[in-house]
Amino acid sequence: MRPTTDSANERMRRRLSSRLIAGIALGLLLGVVAGVIVGSIVSAPGRLGFWIALVGCAVFATFVGALLAGYSSLESPDPGEEPSDTRSPLIDRPELTREEHDADRRP
Repeated sequence: MRPTTDSANERMRRRLSSRLIAGIALGLLLGVVAGVIVGSIVSAPGRLGFWIALVGCAVFATFVGALLAGYSSLESPDPGEEPSDTRSPLIDRPELTREEHDADRRP
């Protein structure tokens, strides 16, 4: 039995919100760690270059984590349930299909 639209939307909202929160948190954590490493290489800890590297890495990794979390929450529709602009895409458009003949095959 196919879930109703409301339950499908609710399931998508729950999955997106939980993964988005996890992606942002993990991205921020990894960004801060990478920022400390890069900042320590670029400049001495406590100097302006260190803080710029730390904030830059943290912001970048947070956005990347949110993007990847958003993508991971998407799911493919069930087979046969894909969105289409016609009821029967291959039957309603005969120019997209053709009969195969032995003469069509090339060695």
